[in-house]
Amino acid sequence: MAGLTNFEATQRLLCGNITAYTPSGKSYFKREGRYGRSPKVGALIYFWKSDRGDVGHVGIVASVRYVNGMFTIETIEGNTNADPYNRDGGKVALKTYEFLPSQVGGGNRIDGFGYPLYEAETCSAEQLIDVARTQIGYTEKRSAKEPELYDFTANAGTSNYTKYGKFYGEAVGQLSTYINGQWCAMFCSWCAYTAVCKAHEFKPTGWIQQDDGSWMFCKADGEICRNEWLYHGGRWYVFDGSGKMVTGWFLSGSQDWYYMADDGGMIASQWLHDDGHDYYFTRSGVMARSAYVAANRPAGPSEDPLYYWVDAEGQWETEWDTDKPHLDIYEIAV
Repeated sequence: MAGLTNFEATQRLLCGNITAYTPSGKSYFKREGRYGRSPKVGALIYFWKSDRGDVGHVGIVASVRYVNGMFTIETIEGNTNADPYNRDGGKVALKTYEFLPSQVGGGNRIDGFGYPLYEAETCSAEQLIDVARTQIGYTEKRSAKEPELYDFTANAGTSNYTKYGKFYGEAVGQLSTYINGQWCAMFCSWCAYTAVCKAHEFKPTGWIQQDDGSWMFCKADGEICRNEWLYHGGRWYVFDGSGKMVTGWFLSGSQDWYYMADDGGMIASQWLHDDGHDYYFTRSGVMARSAYVAANRPAGPSEDPLYYWVDAEGQWETEWDTDKPHLDIYEIAV
């Protein structure tokens, strides 16, 4: 990110800074020559408030259509409700507006549009909209009580307490001033910062070695393998609940034992000598128990037509080796 922090990149995206005061956000865009009357996907839409003589509400443009000289746009707005004619409210809502180009500015309900600086150092319009969409339905709270502040519907009220206000207040060092403030602009600021963070978060893929020498595996979606098997590079691996690759003995379920080699790969169709005993692992990797093993014996290849017996604990019992296995009772491990 050319040395920019996520917060600095968010300031660049918004052409100045995060805001709680709607006219300030508009002024940043105007200063940079990025304020106009044409709706664009990812633009910030500013609404005129006649009793103030300035803009008094803001949202994010999620989609734009232009048919027969008429714009139809969808917006995602905070501190509002589903009624397109009502700016105030207590939710994040998806709204729809229809208007002529001549109905933007000049004291009309829609004052204009600020165009964020979408680039590699910030984020894309799609990323900002995706973040905003995840917030639809969030309801303002009656207090700053946590963790309800972060829940979408818990502790609902009309006191303007939101996680967006907390974010803004902490960012500017004035939490008590902004955590229960009018929050449409703070919602947009939060979405912008979150989109920048998501755009630039590092998601390594493949093997990752930890400081303690253990190994983890990060999948293409950025998720760490946990409590699961992974087939990779022609071999099977298994990971515990913390995401660490398992080596040595591994019990799956209540009775199936496997053995993971020092490099983590599951052994199969082979004998293992461990702690003075020999064990056979089938081609599926499961340790054989109460069964005969044909062909090769633990010490190596043999031409003897013997069947080697492993007991209920999986241990080779040499005294039960035979060339006449009781196949009507026991199985041959393969």
